[in-house]
Amino acid sequence: MKEDANNELKEVRKAKRIMWLWFSISGLVLVFTVLVILWSYNIIGQDSSGQGGFINPLKLLSVNLSKQPLAETDKPSDLARRAIDGEYVKIGEENLYPLAVIIENHPDAHPLAGIAGAQLVYEAPVEGAITRFLAFFANSKNLKEIGPVRSARPYFIDWAEEFSACFIHCGGSPAALALLIKEDIIDINEFYYEKLFWRAADRSAPHNVMTATENLRSYLADKNLEEGKYFSWLYKDGPIEKQPDTAGGSIIIPEFSVRWQYNPKENDYGRYFNGLKQKDAAGSEIKAKNIILLYTITEVLDEELRLKIKTIGEDKAIVCLDGSCTEGIWRKKSATSRTRFYNNDNKEFKFNPGSTWIEVVEADYKVSYQGI
Repeated sequence: MKEDANNELKEVRKAKRIMWLWFSISGLVLVFTVLVILWSYNIIGQDSSGQGGFINPLKLLSVNLSKQPLAETDKPSDLARRAIDGEYVKIGEENLYPLAVIIENHPDAHPLAGIAGAQLVYEAPVEGAITRFLAFFANSKNLKEIGPVRSARPYFIDWAEEFSACFIHCGGSPAALALLIKEDIIDINEFYYEKLFWRAADRSAPHNVMTATENLRSYLADKNLEEGKYFSWLYKDGPIEKQPDTAGGSIIIPEFSVRWQYNPKENDYGRYFNGLKQKDAAGSEIKAKNIILLYTITEVLDEELRLKIKTIGEDKAIVCLDGSCTEGIWRKKSATSRTRFYNNDNKEFKFNPGSTWIEVVEADYKVSYQGI
């Protein structure tokens, strides 16, 4: 009898352990499911600027964070919105690991190679009263020539960090090289990876360092870097409303010798440099669907007249698309946060799918724009 009672007691205890284990597992599954649902509706995982906040549970599973829900009911099922520029592409090509290449803009560097094929470009001042570009490439197109590749500056690194991008450069300022080490950024420096670059025979040094997407993506493949990890901007859904042929609008930046001219038939902006329509080395016109004027503060950093540029915080912005320009602000909470753009009602801008150029300017620049 006593032995039977002991056996019965053991069975009861075993049943209780199983029951509590089942409740624990069910509770964890329920909590995780709620977190996923909340994140999917942007309740957690990002704040009003699309940054920071609670830990995103999907990130723990290495799920792609940048894919946006697709609103079109007539969209083919084999297409997905590309994270970097909002274009619809074949599934599997929507979020290739981004390449961020420093391209120079010295007069001896022209014509620039490959930049017309970039999905996103920052143009910012450097020392010597010239500008330099940070061009992002995140599509499947094979560009046989990109460059000339030049040296890094800290503010370009801050913008590249928004995408956890592979940063491609040829040397850099002391501050930039120190930042690359400190932040443990994936970068390809021509000084150490000469095989991924070449010196163009028809260009004079130091304006002749070139590379290609095939070379750079072979490096990414060796590192098992395939998908990007960043939040996308908002993009318009449905067909773009056709603009009247009389619609106009231009953005002029005298300090950069640049004019962007709106083309109503294509609903895009063409770039003019020193008064001439600008094309890249392959003869492709440089165009953009969206132009952004990002106002910020610069200061001289050292005796070489290198600049320090504010990239974190917020300031004035002008967003130009569809032939008109709208005042607003930009915000970037940290080096790894996306720079986002809001109108004066604090609503985030929705951009046209396609390439975007961000012109980094100061308040005292004599910038002019039409259609505001």
